[in-house]
Amino acid sequence: MNKKTLYIGAAAIGMLTFNSCDLDEYNPSAGSATLEDYATWAGLQTYCYSTIYHELYSKSDFLFLSECGTDLWLNPSGTSYASEVFYYDGLGVARQEPRKVWQQAYSIIATCNTVIQNADKAKDASAEDIAVLKAEAQCIRAFMHLTLVTYFGPIPLCTNVVGEINTRPVRNSQQEVYADIISDLKEAAEALNTTPFNNNYARVSKKSALGLLARAYAQGAGEGLTENGVSYWQRAKEVAEDMIANASSYGFQLYTDVDDMWAQANNRGSVNTEYLFVAAGLDGSSAESSTSYIYPNATNLLYAYTRPNPGVLQDLYKTTAATSNYLLGTHNQSGVMAPTQHAIDVFGDWDKRYENSFLTAFGEFTVDGLTSQSYDRKTITVTSTLAKKYGFGTTEIVATVDGETWDNDEDKYTALYPSSEYNINFVQNGPTGYYEVSKNSAVGKKITPYVNLKRTTATSGTQTEATGIWSKDGVLGTDVPKNALVVPMPLEADDNRFAIYLSKKDMTDDEKAAYAPTAVININDLFADGADYATDYRTSNYKFGTSSTQAQKLYPMLIKYNSLYYGAMRESGYEFRNGDIPIMRAAELYLIAAEAEVMTGNASGAVTYIEALHNRALRDGYTAPAIGTPTEQDIIDEYAREMVGEHMRWPVLKRHRGIGGGNNLMKSALENYNKQAYASFNEDIHYFRPIPQLQLDQIANKEEFGDNGYGYVANKGF
Repeated sequence: MNKKTLYIGAAAIGMLTFNSCDLDEYNPSAGSATLEDYATWAGLQTYCYSTIYHELYSKSDFLFLSECGTDLWLNPSGTSYASEVFYYDGLGVARQEPRKVWQQAYSIIATCNTVIQNADKAKDASAEDIAVLKAEAQCIRAFMHLTLVTYFGPIPLCTNVVGEINTRPVRNSQQEVYADIISDLKEAAEALNTTPFNNNYARVSKKSALGLLARAYAQGAGEGLTENGVSYWQRAKEVAEDMIANASSYGFQLYTDVDDMWAQANNRGSVNTEYLFVAAGLDGSSAESSTSYIYPNATNLLYAYTRPNPGVLQDLYKTTAATSNYLLGTHNQSGVMAPTQHAIDVFGDWDKRYENSFLTAFGEFTVDGLTSQSYDRKTITVTSTLAKKYGFGTTEIVATVDGETWDNDEDKYTALYPSSEYNINFVQNGPTGYYEVSKNSAVGKKITPYVNLKRTTATSGTQTEATGIWSKDGVLGTDVPKNALVVPMPLEADDNRFAIYLSKKDMTDDEKAAYAPTAVININDLFADGADYATDYRTSNYKFGTSSTQAQKLYPMLIKYNSLYYGAMRESGYEFRNGDIPIMRAAELYLIAAEAEVMTGNASGAVTYIEALHNRALRDGYTAPAIGTPTEQDIIDEYAREMVGEHMRWPVLKRHRGIGGGNNLMKSALENYNKQAYASFNEDIHYFRPIPQLQLDQIANKEEFGDNGYGYVANKGF
């Protein structure tokens, strides 16, 4: 195939670094060393991985590009922040998210090309080692080309090495791009082993290449592509089903309990057997290493973009400053992504994936050795003022006292009925009156901490980990929780360890009162107009009865990227949480297999794969609903339940926009569940992201190259 070349507007290779899991580092200033020297060539090869964690899977740009503008995410701030990617409002060629992803992907590809094209020159190493490292570069090159074609459509296939420039790039068709991706992945899968090179889980292996092959076929199928007359859906089905059937031989498994997938102890590629491809963060064993402090990839902020501050209800939640919340993370980055109503409603009452995705019950924490974070300091006793403000409990009249009698012995009665415990109202009755004394059933109840933390000083910054869960009666458990951020649902009404509960169910006032002293907010009431699938979160103050509060700033918090274990943290003014980020995991194979079965007309064949995901997500005491005959929409919903927030929503919706048959489920998803995005969505252009202005301004043929229809140049480009 004739590949066109492309100018790569990227940082010089000397500016890139990659130390994840102690991959040997290439030193571009290492004297007379050349790529004929194996150590130099192999060191350069590690740069193929650098930007994947350092940028794509640790910053907001790719997260916004891949998840926003869909049926699952809104901006909760009520501002126009990033409205171009959240809602397509004014999206154009100058927007930073498409530009950064474009630059980062092509910079990685150039590095991969340099490695691949110089592989046969490397000396003083085994042919097998060279073949494996070359195959890794092919796999990553394919992954980057897949990323680019998914978001930008017809793109130039890049064969440039680092430093080469072509000012007149020409696009390849999507069929050509996907064919090249598939060729790279097949070749890589042949050369890669089940065990990654040097047993380093930060590297790709055979399962990575084959998993990406299944994803590439599924994504290309959404463009109506075929291979030798066979639908890409059929090819996706074949690859995914082979991997599932032979999982053990490929070195992975689907956890039988979804809690294990998101357990903090399993947030390491060396441990997590469901990962197929991982963006490797800080090695959990290196927190004491001097290199950890300067670790260039340790600035992951994904957790903070979806984090609200429960401290806005400061009389209930004592940790008022987000920068002091050791449980949720202390970075000062404000939360800017909140789930739509659909992202919440899509989960059934039986489904544990809900609490493994979102934190909706906010409890306090204690910290070993810190008096300011002790159990007593973090315990709140409900007063009559708090009970009245938040509508806690039920009120009962306990006494009436004649007005004159009270006034004559006021000290006696105020001591007998202190205002912290009782409500006292004077009732006028003709020329005289009486005092009515009432007491709320919640007064005197305590809101106690939920989890205990340990903070340990390390070179890279203070490390935080959970050591136990407090019982309702104040006994600290000795078992380390799988994930202290996963609170079992539904929350029990008598659980006094949570100050705030965002309820998926719409509770009546009487039902809320039973949860006292927990402030219960119906999630649906946090949306702007209170109607089903509102266009945005409310910005006006939230009222408990007549009491105005800042609770409108709360929302369910995505917790998939909140790494809470020793070795994951780095502090540089504020806290970064640098756990591993799954790029692909086994559950996606089950979804692709089910998806392909439905799309090839064999919906009944999808049931087995969906059942496997349901069975491991089933809450104790519940029964999963019968699956029946899955539809294309059912598959879309299953992706939402399993993979919300995992950099996949926009691509999944895009491949179900009706090309080659079926309904336009991307358009209907916006129309039904993200009305603000739907109002600006233009089918003529918005199925592809804009070609960056920076790219267009650097080439000599920008009019011919086109901008995907965004109006910066006259031509669309394809």
